Amino acid sequence: MVFYFLFSFPLSCLARISPMNDEHFTRQKEHAREIYNSQKSIFNPYFNKDVLLNSKGFHHLQNSQGRIRNKNEQLFKFRFLKLGFEVLKTSSTIQEYRESSFYDYQKKVSKPAQFWGMIAIVGDKKLRIRVVVRKIGEGELHFWSVMPYTKIKNGRQKIYDEGLENW
Repeated sequence: MVFYFLFSFPLSCLARISPMNDEHFTRQKEHAREIYNSQKSIFNPYFNKDVLLNSKGFHHLQNSQGRIRNKNEQLFKFRFLKLGFEVLKTSSTIQEYRESSFYDYQKKVSKPAQFWGMIAIVGDKKLRIRVVVRKIGEGELHFWSVMPYTKIKNGRQKIYDEGLENW
């Protein structure tokens, strides 16, 4: 099955993928949480140090830019989690880098933020997966996000749903 989205697609468009009930979503979310919480960090060869798996990363799988992702968006991220960890364990190069600022609402201060993107082909189905690692100020490196790496062709983005693990 292949899905096409416009380049600037909101992942909320993924609501078309499959219908689900709350029980199914809850099981999938808890399974993803178990996978995520099964280790505190993953050693990454590029950084030559551990990348933390803290609550910020799991929170970002469920939320984006101050809003809760819809359930299909969350499931989409959860399904790539194991593959994302494989990318993190094996990537010795960085394909993307950016800097921005992060506003800490509790401390009411802005801090520099750095993001690194790693892309690798992993899994039995040889899927191309992107993982993002983030660092705020002088803090620790931590897992931030996972998603399929897709190409843009004719102004449309191709997203594959086949071959993904469906727990």
